[in-house]
Amino acid sequence: MDGVHDEVIARAVEQLVCADLGVECWPVEKAAHVCWMEMLKNERISLPTGSWLEDRIRQAMEGREARKMADAVISLLRENP
Repeated sequence: MDGVHDEVIARAVEQLVCADLGVECWPVEKAAHVCWMEMLKNERISLPTGSWLEDRIRQAMEGREARKMADAVISLLRENP
């Protein structure tokens, strides 16, 4: 299930970077829906429905891994405007 973890982290990083830069971003609910669709199509994994994926993305947004990656993305943007 590494693909699920990677996808959740990617969605969390998107949310963090957009929030930090003041850029409008999809709501977590829509990001979770797209993530669910991509996992089904690309990984052939059907994730639980409801708020399961939204909750995982929100949890990842509070964790160090996504924060570190978001900071790296923002650093790249600032170094290469």
